[in-house]
Amino acid sequence: MPGSAAVQLAFRVPPPAVDACHAELVAKCVPILRGPTDLPQWRHRTQFFRDPEGDILEIYAEY
Repeated sequence: MPGSAAVQLAFRVPPPAVDACHAELVAKCVPILRGPTDLPQWRHRTQFFRDPEGDILEIYAEY
């Protein structure tokens, strides 16, 4: 919808799932904003991508 704000959603998964999700997203040509990245200060491994409507989605794991 023109003029509407994008949504950002985060989904927590088990640690091995971050890289598995990334591989599946790449195989399906999903636009990746940031591939799997460790954020030690938060103890997270995270990645960001866009859905077909342009919303930002995050897959993350705590470690």
